[in-house]
Amino acid sequence: MMPFAELSDPVKLAIVTGVFVMLGSVGTFFKDQLDKRRAERIALAVKATLATATDKQNEKLGEIHALVNSGMGAQLETTAIALRRLATLSAEPDDVIAADRAEELFREHQKKQANADSNKPR
Repeated sequence: MMPFAELSDPVKLAIVTGVFVMLGSVGTFFKDQLDKRRAERIALAVKATLATATDKQNEKLGEIHALVNSGMGAQLETTAIALRRLATLSAEPDDVIAADRAEELFREHQKKQANADSNKPR
C-alpha cells in the first residue's frame, strides 16, 4: 500500500472528499434518528394532552347536557301545568288536547331522562 503522502494531489483530494462525504452521511443519519425520536416524544406528549383535554371536554359537555335536560324538564312541567289549568277553566276541546299533549311530552321527557340517568357511568 502506498503512503498517503506519496499520492498525487487529485487522489488525496478525492480521498479526503470521500471521507468527508461519508462523515456527513453518518452525521446526517444520526441527526435524522435524533429528530425522529424527538418527533415521537412530541407526538406522544400531544396525544396525552389531547386525551386529557378531550376527557375534560366530555365531562363538561355532560354537565351542560344535564343542565339543559333539567331546564327542559322544568319547562315541560310548567307548560303542562299551565295548559291543564287553562283547559280546566275553559273546557275548550283545543285547550284539553293541548294540555293532554303537554302532559304526554313531559312524561316522555321524564322516561328518557330516567333511562339516560340509569345508563350513566358512576
